[in-house]
Amino acid sequence: MINNWIIKDRIKSGIISFEVGDEIVIFWRKGNGYPRTIIDNKIYVISRIESDNLFLNEKNIINSKHFPLRVHKTYMIPLYVLREIKLNSLFDETKLI
Repeated sequence: MINNWIIKDRIKSGIISFEVGDEIVIFWRKGNGYPRTIIDNKIYVISRIESDNLFLNEKNIINSKHFPLRVHKTYMIPLYVLREIKLNSLFDETKLI
């Protein structure tokens, strides 16, 4: 599996980008559990982007008084990037010498 610091660096440098409507999940938390409002393995959809902040809605919920949630982009990862990372790690593990 790829190191979290590499993913964070790619997000900060713009290699991994976010767009409105992207499906994303959380991929790391601080030691104190922040961001606590985001649930592990739950899919969120980006409703708005302001500088480095993402405004999120749950995938199947249209309107709720608790949404949109605001979170910094370095805590989240798009689903398509997460799939690519997992597939690449599987292929690396199954290579024959």
